[in-house]
Amino acid sequence: MSNRNWKIAVTLGILALQAAAAFADDLHPPPWRGAPNTTFNHWTFDNAINHNDATADQWGNTLGVGPGTISSAGGATGLLTFEGRTNVIRIAPGGWIMFLLPNKQMPPPWKKEIYVQVTSFVDDGDNDVTFEPDPQQPPGVTGSHTGHEDLAGGWDWDRFEFQLDRQPAFEFFRIRNLTTGTDVYIDQVVIDTRCVPEPASLAALGLGILMIASRRRQR
Repeated sequence: MSNRNWKIAVTLGILALQAAAAFADDLHPPPWRGAPNTTFNHWTFDNAINHNDATADQWGNTLGVGPGTISSAGGATGLLTFEGRTNVIRIAPGGWIMFLLPNKQMPPPWKKEIYVQVTSFVDDGDNDVTFEPDPQQPPGVTGSHTGHEDLAGGWDWDRFEFQLDRQPAFEFFRIRNLTTGTDVYIDQVVIDTRCVPEPASLAALGLGILMIASRRRQR
């Protein structure tokens, strides 16, 4: 592929990722979507009844990996319609659905950022849904609930952001119903990830390269 064609292909790939931001509840996509070393997955649960092992409805990445999947679920069932929306996942109290996010494993100092948007409905009106690392996710994860908006018809939009102290080949996260007696309904999930080098480590690496180059010039 010529250099010009390679640039066109990269540009089209980035535009395709950015265009995905137009979907319904993808309200606040991260500013780095479509940049190098990023992935994007969007679930609308069009196959809600058979939700196990469901791949993302829309996806894209610049890492050369496949789409994310719902790899398992407990206490979750699919509904064709609910409260004005179609293809919804109902999660019983204590239940969960787990997301498997494929990535390209990279050595230190590379780390990982995960940016999540969840559209949910809770019968009691309280926001008792959480997005969290799955128990099988290795340690080294920090994060929190960073945004909330009330949507029409009693639905909620929530944002969660996480940082991993490494760049693994896969990430395991789940949505869990934290209520004691109320079902939680999930209509859409959007997950963006990116590999991030640690600034201090890269600065040290850059300084080392400059020192080596300087020594070579002095010989």
